[in-house]
Amino acid sequence: MLEQITLIGNVGRDPELSVTPDGTPVTKFTLAVNRKSKSGNEETHWYNCTAWRGLAEVVEKYVIKGSTLFIQGDFTPRQYTTRDGKPGISLDVTVEKFSFVGGKGKASQDDTPMSGK
Repeated sequence: MLEQITLIGNVGRDPELSVTPDGTPVTKFTLAVNRKSKSGNEETHWYNCTAWRGLAEVVEKYVIKGSTLFIQGDFTPRQYTTRDGKPGISLDVTVEKFSFVGGKGKASQDDTPMSGK
């Protein structure tokens, strides 16, 4: 099941570009989204983001660790079991489009929307 999600957060590590066996570019990176809990404490949620094809190449070229991004895409929470047997959840996003917020990436592409379509 896929759900649409919109996020604004900071890139946690430089994007990593790879190519699938059939030659499709794919770039992966993490996004930290901060929000206040009901008790007033700030919480950070980490999302595993994946961009495909042309968008993967754009992300790898312009996005760097620390960039603030606005992201829209398909959201899939995935359950897993840790090595010590505890349940965990992975927050996975397939990026459909993004834009820079406030700061700049590797180039001066400030607030420029980028789309994978």
